[in-house]
Amino acid sequence: MKAFLKMSLALALIMPLSGCVTEPLNNKPDLPPPPVVVKQEGWVRWVPPTSRNSAVYFTIENPGLANDFLVAASSPRARVAELHKTVEVGLAKSMQPVKAIQVSGATRLELNPGGYHIMLIDLTAPLQEGEKIPMTLEFKRSGKMDVSFPVMMMYGGDQNEHQHHH
Repeated sequence: MKAFLKMSLALALIMPLSGCVTEPLNNKPDLPPPPVVVKQEGWVRWVPPTSRNSAVYFTIENPGLANDFLVAASSPRARVAELHKTVEVGLAKSMQPVKAIQVSGATRLELNPGGYHIMLIDLTAPLQEGEKIPMTLEFKRSGKMDVSFPVMMMYGGDQNEHQHHH
């Protein structure tokens, strides 16, 4: 009898521990992973009225473990919004359109002047510093999201300088 008691005690100690680990997964298998979150701290680069194109930078957080992809963007303020990536070709930087921008599970992805960003092409009107530019972002898994980012006067030259000094 004593051996049996010891056994059941040991089992009782083991059970709750393994229960905690698997519970969230087994509990609600039909729940979709949470959608990605687009942070409000994004910005649209101010360009002089002579310039027809601008760029948008922001951060996407993916709280779930499933990957997601930003597949499209649009804005009423531009004829076209394209997903772009800055690629260094030798000493020159070139921007290449990409079909999708992957946001891996449980990570944050920053769209910034040296990496991925969204190009606003053929602006409908000159950008005013401080105005909010509405955009619709479309994710493969999380669907469409409406966001808006302020126009800010920032000079990418400064940021790029810092990156090259290491």
